[in-house]
Amino acid sequence: MANLRRGRDEGAAQALFAPPLPPGVEERALCEEPFLFVRSIQQIALAAIVAPDAEAHYRRIFRWYSKTFATPLHEVAALPLYDVLLAYYEDRYELLDEKEREAVRVVLAETQSERSERLAAKDKDAQADDEWVAQIEAEEAERLAAMESAAAQAPELPTFSKTYGGASLRGLTPDP
Repeated sequence: MANLRRGRDEGAAQALFAPPLPPGVEERALCEEPFLFVRSIQQIALAAIVAPDAEAHYRRIFRWYSKTFATPLHEVAALPLYDVLLAYYEDRYELLDEKEREAVRVVLAETQSERSERLAAKDKDAQADDEWVAQIEAEEAERLAAMESAAAQAPELPTFSKTYGGASLRGLTPDP
C-alpha cells in the first residue's frame, strides 16, 4: 500500500485513500508504518459501535441502504438524505406490530417537555429499581452472614464410614 502512495499511479492511490485520514494519522506514517493506518481505522470503527455518534448512525443507515437496494456505498452517500432516511424508517416501522408502532407514534408525537418528563420518570423508576436491588442484596448478604455464623457455632457432627458390616461411627465399634 505504501507503494501506491509513492508510486507512479497517483490516481489509484487517491482512489484507494479517498477518505480523509483519521485524526492523529499523518500521511508519512502510512509509508513508514502501514499497519498504523489500519489500526486507527479499526479503533474508529470500534468506538463507533461502543458509543455511536451521529456520523456512525448515518454510516450504519447508509450500509443498510446499500445492502437492501444493492447500491454501491459511495452512491448512497450521493443520494438525498431525505430519501435514504425515509426508506430506512419506513422499513423499520413496517416490521413492527401494531402495539409497537403505537408506542413509536406516541414517542414521536410528544413535545420536548413531555419527553423530558418521561425521561425523568424513567430515571426515577430506574433509581427506585436500583435501590430495591441494593436492599435485596443487603438482606441476602445479612442472611448469608447469619447462616455462616450459625454454621461456625454448631457442634461438629460425627461422620459415618462404610464398613463391611454396615455403617459405624468413626471411633466407635458397632453393637455385637
